[in-house]
Amino acid sequence: MNIHVLANGATVVTTSAHGFKFSDGTSCGPQDVQFVSQFTLQKSYKVSRQIKGMNLTCSKFVVSEDQYNLLQDIASKADIVLVSFQLLQALHDTFGANGAFDNVVCFNATPETCRSAPNDKIVDVNNWSVID
Repeated sequence: MNIHVLANGATVVTTSAHGFKFSDGTSCGPQDVQFVSQFTLQKSYKVSRQIKGMNLTCSKFVVSEDQYNLLQDIASKADIVLVSFQLLQALHDTFGANGAFDNVVCFNATPETCRSAPNDKIVDVNNWSVID
């Protein structure tokens, strides 16, 4: 697991196979594919109702106990754990607000790059995204 240090000294662990550029001028490379694969979410499906024989299916991502325990370990070693929105939403759905982690977050792009292509976005280090 790679740990990135921001200009202010805060440590960040990403769960992504691609790198990030941060608004403080630092950048980090991608995590190892084997590390990232531990955060592949399973999806559950439940037929909610039908319209004229067509299923309307509710789907949600599910965080396993192993994934939760791994996040707990990582969260204890870093100031910020940067995850995908799907993972953050799954934590919220399963364990409540932010999955009981104060420092597991998604990123918000800087206002100047929020409409840019994914590779051109810059992570705003003063504006992390959580789910309440």
